[in-house]
Amino acid sequence: MANQLYLALKQKEPARAEAVKPEPPMPKIMPGEHVKAVYNTPIKVSDQSIIRKAEDECEPGSADALYRGALEHLNAGRIGNAIGDLRRAIELRPDFVDAHRDLGAIYKTTGQYEESLAQYGEVVRIQPDDAEARFALGTIYDKLARPNEAIKEYLEAIKSMPGYVEAYYCIGNDLSNKGLLDEAIWVYSKVI
Repeated sequence: MANQLYLALKQKEPARAEAVKPEPPMPKIMPGEHVKAVYNTPIKVSDQSIIRKAEDECEPGSADALYRGALEHLNAGRIGNAIGDLRRAIELRPDFVDAHRDLGAIYKTTGQYEESLAQYGEVVRIQPDDAEARFALGTIYDKLARPNEAIKEYLEAIKSMPGYVEAYYCIGNDLSNKGLLDEAIWVYSKVI
């Protein structure tokens, strides 16, 4: 019996101490950046403490600092200043998706549709599967009375995000406006 106890205790012997490896440093998360790029999860950064920490790490005059300044200008209603900061941020970092997206949204809101198309076009060039940018392009094409191009963008949005109800609805509206009522009804039935 003592032998059995000895064997049982020997099996539960603590592991030999190994050198502890330091954890890798935490990557920086910039304002507006998707956490997926850093932590492989599709949640957008919204925790204000994380954003503030990232903002504190922005170098003055950097694309990130200009972007942050643009958001502050927008919140204060200074659209012209926001546009200027977003343009400068894009000059410094041409692939700055959030800056292109926000500049496109400002242009769309202010009725500058061609400029808005260009900015959302850049978003789609950088991120071809961006359903929201595709949808925004579709709505701008609708404003410019270019329904065929709008439908194409709505379909791309649906391809990127199946079940995109608003995109189906807009396709149905475009088909209805073109007099294609049976096709419009079929599209509407997809979301009812």
